[in-house]
Amino acid sequence: MRESKGVSNIRLCKYVSHLKLASMHMKAQFKEAKRKDAEEFIAWLNSQDYATNTVLDIMSALKRLFQNRNDNKIALKHWHNLHNASS
Repeated sequence: MRESKGVSNIRLCKYVSHLKLASMHMKAQFKEAKRKDAEEFIAWLNSQDYATNTVLDIMSALKRLFQNRNDNKIALKHWHNLHNASS
């Protein structure tokens, strides 16, 4: 199986699935999203009935997306705190 940046194809499929969910519920498109958009999405995500690990997986996928954008506006350094604060 071919890997991209150390990520397996299966994990990439999981990221795509999670990012699709995020794209449906974020107020801005990913390329235009600001920190506030990400925080509002995470607040929405925490209000849903997802398992903790699912929430963390979705947040991880979103974090990787924004890290790859090299966008300091979205650089949420303490993503896990956003989940813990809303739980």
